[in-house]
Amino acid sequence: MDTVRALRGDGPWFVSIELHTLPWSPDDLVSSGQAPVAPSAYMLRSAIDHGCRTAVLSFAPSEYLAGFEPLVHRWMTVDTRSVRACLAAIEDLDGPIAAVTSSIDNFVGIASRVAAHLGLRGTNPRGAAMARDKSAVRRALSESGTPNARWAAADIDAALTTSPIGYPCVVKPVDGAGGWDVKLVQDDHELEELCAAHLGREYGRQVRPRRRLVFEEHLAGALVSCEGFVDNGRVEIFGYSDRVLGPLPSFVEVAVRFSPAVLDDRLGDYTEECLRSVSYTFGAFHLEMIVSPDRLTLVELNARLIGGGLQHAMSAVSSAPASDYCVGRLLGVSAQPPTFSGGATQLQLFAETSGVLNAVSGIQEAGAVPGCIAVGALPGPGHRVIGPPESNSDALGFVHATGQGREDSWETALAAAARLDFDMSPCEPPRGSDADSVQRGVPSGGPSVARTCRQPSPGWL
Repeated sequence: MDTVRALRGDGPWFVSIELHTLPWSPDDLVSSGQAPVAPSAYMLRSAIDHGCRTAVLSFAPSEYLAGFEPLVHRWMTVDTRSVRACLAAIEDLDGPIAAVTSSIDNFVGIASRVAAHLGLRGTNPRGAAMARDKSAVRRALSESGTPNARWAAADIDAALTTSPIGYPCVVKPVDGAGGWDVKLVQDDHELEELCAAHLGREYGRQVRPRRRLVFEEHLAGALVSCEGFVDNGRVEIFGYSDRVLGPLPSFVEVAVRFSPAVLDDRLGDYTEECLRSVSYTFGAFHLEMIVSPDRLTLVELNARLIGGGLQHAMSAVSSAPASDYCVGRLLGVSAQPPTFSGGATQLQLFAETSGVLNAVSGIQEAGAVPGCIAVGALPGPGHRVIGPPESNSDALGFVHATGQGREDSWETALAAAARLDFDMSPCEPPRGSDADSVQRGVPSGGPSVARTCRQPSPGWL
């Protein structure tokens, strides 16, 4: 498939390698309020507004057409794992290339190498941030003297029978995303279970998991992220997000709460130090860290804007989408960073047990809560869901809300969620069920959503 859209324009090409989507398709949800916008849709719209034509390189463009077709001038079927294949496809574009980028964790490194080959603006492709390897980031922090967690890495093989740093520890794939196969592990048996689960994991888009794990000490403190853009050492911070996490051993984000208000005076300096340490010199970033009284410690760096649906919620309190500034910097255009006039929350809907969803009600009532900008959930009847959730992709629905600050937006999200009700029948998932055929995640309906969200794991907020 290599099609040209009938969009107007003859400007330079803005090339995206794969697209950052929402964790759910809006077409699959019953919803109220503003239709959520996918992160890459913001990016493509910003490129068009800057006078560019847009091209998307993808292994399977047809998977994106429903949500992105109006924003793409040309779709190109490419082996997006290959720098050479991407360069060959770009040679077929008629006209100058203004930018090559990706907002998918597994493709940002490919995009940086393509951009460097073409002499375009982009980050250092040889830096640890582009390695698609969380252990490379840990190593770079250690080598630079940046405060770091105690860690080790190991391949999943017959020799891996215990944690190299002892227990308890946090174990995660070096190349993972979305919280897949990330757990607090207490002993050898739990490590064996995690390894077995990861060996059965597929990432999609032809990306093969490396089957390598990083082991990190479990740190107490608040999980906070910094959102911004770095341009040759100059760091522009848009704001900060904190989280409500579900119960351990998984690290499921029940809610993410954004505001420009600084959560800790040390965050800006530590963010800059981490970016320098991993040689992340240019681009949007979402940098997560544990904040405790005695130190800050990096959790992970994503070379992109924050994912999920939070960009949609943030846009409701922003002077302009953050993507406008990021795309402008990619194009070398002088631009003012976005300003934010309040807080925004994305609350995700989960429950504790497996079941079959019969019906959902209260969507319109939830959407009518002042400050609630969007509500969505999978409809009944017949959607099979599995709980408790093990990753962020297990959510059955969401609430997006705004307010004067992150706490205000959080309270609004809870008030909206309290109006939802999910009618479910209990069931157990079939043994050996295919993860693609069974919807992971279980809803908490009505008041139980509020109860779940008001009781996060101790010490994380």
